[in-house]
Amino acid sequence: NHTAIRHNEESISYVDLHDRVDEVRTSLRSCGLNPGDRVLLRMDKSIDTVAIMLACLSERLIYVPAPLSWPVRRVNTIIELSSPRLIVDQELDAGPPGSHADTGSDIDVDPGGALVVGSLSHLVQVSVEGSTSDAAAATHREAVEVNSPDVDPVAYLLFTSGTTGTPKGVTITDGNALAFVRWSADAVSLTPADTVAGNAPFSFDLSVFDVYAT
Repeated sequence: NHTAIRHNEESISYVDLHDRVDEVRTSLRSCGLNPGDRVLLRMDKSIDTVAIMLACLSERLIYVPAPLSWPVRRVNTIIELSSPRLIVDQELDAGPPGSHADTGSDIDVDPGGALVVGSLSHLVQVSVEGSTSDAAAATHREAVEVNSPDVDPVAYLLFTSGTTGTPKGVTITDGNALAFVRWSADAVSLTPADTVAGNAPFSFDLSVFDVYAT
């Protein structure tokens, strides 16, 4: 029951984090998301953000970090380029999940039919309200995995500024991330007793070590 994450005044144990991730995984399935779908995270660093990232990895979904500090114009471009099936936008007003126009977000691009929620609790809420049957969800997911085999699936999508000022996406696979984390943890002789400071934003590749090396 050791502490997994400490953020400001909040902390969570590995056991409770596991349970929270399982809850998110269930919600993602109920929303009809399938392996290879993209999930855009317009969120500050938080325990919930990490839980969604871990759940996406478990479900073979591709998460796309887009910090709140980024200009809206940049986020709009990334939405258009990444075509997410789900957008978690922390800027949304509290209320029922829906379209950006209904909830007051400053993102003005058409999300193209993506499900839009404002928080982890909103995601859980909408997944319960619009859940598909377990049998239908399982059948569809199996079909996707059989018809689209991927020995090294894409884990997340990071956007750079690009030499022209237009964001450019870089896909990172499970194998890429695992190789980096294993190498870096070994290079600094990381042990279970160590604490790792998470200074880099989740949109920056060095954050992979901060989150997953522990």
